[in-house]
Amino acid sequence: ADLVFMVQLLAGTQTTLAPCTGFDDGGSQCGGTLPNQINSNFVVQGTPHSCSSAALVDGPTFVNAGAVLTVEPGAIVAGKKTSTSGDPSVLVIARGGKINAAGLATDPIVFTSDQAVDAGLGGPGGNQADWGGVELLGRAPVNFPGGSGNAEGLPLGQGIFGGNDPNDSSGVIRFARVEFSGITITPDNELNVVTQNGLGRGTTIDHVQANVGGDDCFEWFGGTIREKYLLATSCQDDNFDFFS
Repeated sequence: ADLVFMVQLLAGTQTTLAPCTGFDDGGSQCGGTLPNQINSNFVVQGTPHSCSSAALVDGPTFVNAGAVLTVEPGAIVAGKKTSTSGDPSVLVIARGGKINAAGLATDPIVFTSDQAVDAGLGGPGGNQADWGGVELLGRAPVNFPGGSGNAEGLPLGQGIFGGNDPNDSSGVIRFARVEFSGITITPDNELNVVTQNGLGRGTTIDHVQANVGGDDCFEWFGGTIREKYLLATSCQDDNFDFFS
């Protein structure tokens, strides 16, 4: 750690506060509300920073191309049931963006509702369809005209997914629970608990529970991703839903 710190200082890329910010070039946050447009590397703090406050997703929140959202082990990310804009709260990893949510078996990550008791925000308890969950958009092949599509439940142009890279990576989600999601926008136009659109096999998703959803627990639209150790519990529609 000392050697890395010295190299960072000699390179002139960090300030003397680097040890407090995890050597991250972007923002770092304990609790509070996430930016709706994340355009550079961003860290949601958890156990490594002794952070027990939930980070809020207030309305549609996008991790855009070139940015990495790191969610530390033990972190809580909570979607607001009633957002400031009135639009459903959903965390979207856009095509070209990445998530680094590598929880631990002993220190998992929770993506939940701001109504959930374990979010520590005074809510009465989470329920189905409180928010839109986690949605990932990749560049792997999909069976759409022209090779790409727009994810259901997301505004046109902001939910583009698909491409010609079967090895594309949208990042890592491991040892995590996503819950109290699956909101219906209009009939046959839903946000699920974990929605995966055109994800490539470079993406890693394992040891993930999708819990208490108003629609599907896990839903896939094309892609080449390989996953394991997925647990679907108490969803109103399908536990596992595939579209080629």
